[in-house]
Amino acid sequence: MESALPAAGFLYWVGAGTVAYLALRISYSLFTAFQIWGLGHEPRVGPGLGEWAVVTGSTDGIGKSYAEELARCGMKVVLISRSQDKLNQVSSEIREKFKVETKTIAADFASEDIYDKIKTGLAGLKIGVLGLYLCHIY
Repeated sequence: MESALPAAGFLYWVGAGTVAYLALRISYSLFTAFQIWGLGHEPRVGPGLGEWAVVTGSTDGIGKSYAEELARCGMKVVLISRSQDKLNQVSSEIREKFKVETKTIAADFASEDIYDKIKTGLAGLKIGVLGLYLCHIY
């Protein structure tokens, strides 16, 4: 009977450690939830990351929505897509609606000679977000 006492003490401390660990994890989760939901939903994306966001496939669909959301957060947006006409249209819509600066780069990613054009168009910009939407089927 006396040999069972050291094992019981060990198991007591294992159990107490487990309970303490779980209590800390739950407390941290609740604290994090309170920070996010209790103190507000401020966007974590914005000019603090860098002034500019670069979005490809930005003339319609998900790419356009992504560009608009980044502009809503106050970021300047570089729009990259194939059609310069569509780029001009989306660019003016974003400038009017969100009052942010935009740039456009017409580039077809099916071509291989576009990277120098993109590099030149992005030169000198402080880019904080890169949004690639390359889900086009050719």
